This record gives sequence, C-alpha cells and structure tokens, in this order.
Amino acid sequence: MAIASINALPRDEKAKKARAEGFIPAIIYGKDIKPTPVKFEEGPIKKVIHQHGERAKVKVHMGNEESLGVLKAVDRHPTKGSIVHMDIQLVKADQKINWEIPVAFNNTENLDSKKLILQINMDQIEVSGTPSQIPDKIEIDVADKEAGDTITIGDLKLPEGVEILKETGEPIAVITYGNMEEEADDSNEESVESEPIEE
Repeated sequence: MAIASINALPRDEKAKKARAEGFIPAIIYGKDIKPTPVKFEEGPIKKVIHQHGERAKVKVHMGNEESLGVLKAVDRHPTKGSIVHMDIQLVKADQKINWEIPVAFNNTENLDSKKLILQINMDQIEVSGTPSQIPDKIEIDVADKEAGDTITIGDLKLPEGVEILKETGEPIAVITYGNMEEEADDSNEESVESEPIEE
C-alpha cells in the first residue's frame, strides 16, 4: 500500500485557536526529536484516515524536509466525532517501534448464513517491529469457524520480525450461536402457564 503524504504547518497558537481556524492541531515527536506542535489542513487529514485508517504510515512534509511517521493517536470529539488532535511519531525505516494496528475479520457473512455471531474482544493489537515490517492491519479469515471456536493471539500470522506484545493465549474473538438468547426466551415463555384469576 502506498504511504500517504501530509503537509505539516508550524503552530505557535494554542490547539483551540488552530481548530477554530479550521486546522487539526498535532504534536510530532521521535527519537532525538523534541516534541513539536504543528497543524494540518482538515480535508487532507480526513481523506488519509478514511483511506488508510487511524494507524497509518505517513510521509510528513514540513518545509523542505520529509520524514517517515506513524499515527500514534487520533483524538476525537466525544459527541461530534470530529478529529481534535493527533500524535505523530517520526521514525527511521529500520527503527523498531511499538505500534497498535487494527484487526480485520474477513468473511463474516459466512457466519451470518450459519446464524453465528462473532464476539470481538480486541479490535487492535500492539506489536513491535520496524515500519517496513509491520503491516497496516492483521487479517483473520472466519469463513470456516463454528460455534464455540475461539481465536487467540497465538492464531495470528504476522510477517517475520514482527512480535506481538501480548500473551499468546489471550482470546481475540469467540464464535457463538446468534439465536441462543432468543431460543431461551421463547422456551421460558412457553413454560409459563396461565393461572386462574381469583375473584
């Protein structure tokens, strides 16, 4: 996948003022790099996140300099959902970093056809590796899963050199019957007999 490019502008004003002027305030930082306040035009950032997600790899342009970065945090307004702040870590291509990446569950429609439900415990996983090694997301195929199956950390397939920073036995998702509760409710209703009304 191509790495998106974003243009960072210097920011001297407070984050609130930058937002009022239509920008998204951010902090960029990295190894031997002092945390620096910057701002981005809202439109291009929303497009990058829509296309590449909130854990995207990006090329940050500032003045005549270009740096490789990763989105470490995208903070949103609690009710409006708009982006209010971002943290971007600048990295070297061969630098090992810890990074949370999303988990994508594929072929969930196969579960729907079997009246099964995918109960997700984790929708992102923290891993360690270099930016070139770490994938944009972890994909899990659930097409052949059945009720009672559990997907754990140990089931994940990752590129060589990428390490998961969690215990291998931790459950990511569980497959259950979708109509178990409905059937239980129905059976309870059927078992209730009407009693005569005392006069």
